[in-house]
Amino acid sequence: MICQCLIVALDPRRQFNRTDIAYLCNGIPTTPCQEIITGYTAGVPQTCMPAEAGVRIGIKGFRQVIVAYYNSTHRQGYTDSSGMTLYYTTKLRRFDAGVSPLEVTHFSVPPGRESYEVVSTCPGYCTVLQVASPIYIVLGMNHMHRLGRKQRIESIEVENCSKQSQMILIIKLFIHITFAIARRHVEDDQSCEYNSTSENDTVEWDVSWREEMCKGLLLYYPKQTWPSHHCQNYRSVPLCEIMIDAPVFGCHFRSFISNLATTNLSLVDTVIRNCRQDKSCSPLCLRMIGKV
Repeated sequence: MICQCLIVALDPRRQFNRTDIAYLCNGIPTTPCQEIITGYTAGVPQTCMPAEAGVRIGIKGFRQVIVAYYNSTHRQGYTDSSGMTLYYTTKLRRFDAGVSPLEVTHFSVPPGRESYEVVSTCPGYCTVLQVASPIYIVLGMNHMHRLGRKQRIESIEVENCSKQSQMILIIKLFIHITFAIARRHVEDDQSCEYNSTSENDTVEWDVSWREEMCKGLLLYYPKQTWPSHHCQNYRSVPLCEIMIDAPVFGCHFRSFISNLATTNLSLVDTVIRNCRQDKSCSPLCLRMIGKV
């Protein structure tokens, strides 16, 4: 049955295919549709915006509605009354609100573990490019699947080598909180805890309900105008480090990729053929990587 709905806004500066017909997707918003407006999942009670802020919808522009559901037995004739109602006003509030997702992808949860933790970080030198003025975080919402037990999001303000932190501990679906991030140098840490004692096989990251996710959504205001609001980790690598060409484990990724253009392309093809994700790290793979 329906497990979640998500409404996202489309970037008017990007190209996209307009359609009024529902179609199958992989559960991930397409590239032009990255700005989350609101969402619904089973068990979430009514959520109210703060009196001084709201999500701007407007009469122009396009939205995309993503509906995720599951029917493990493939039975026909099911009906589901799940859904959501949006209440809006023509009187604009003082501030526009925004949603900032924190997420880690491509992780694995081993079987038979009573407690297994997945962590991610959005470093301060990335958030300093995103938060240009003080913001207020008013709501945190978690997104894990069937093995998820506990989630923590911690914003650490770093100044003069001292740390002052505000922590959101999310055990249920979401929690209302209000605190201000007044300074710009903020590190956002997230951890998700899973119980896999019911599993005999490793559970991988995926948007499917059979697999697992570790994602947090922070509702805040005033809305910022940064080009990328999504602090995502690929396993333990913050992707924002690649975007700003910061060293990732001592390697400047952009420089590495640009240097590949001047490298023997046949050697690069050999590495790709022998080091794919679905293959073990063979001796040939290691030799080819060493040459690159």
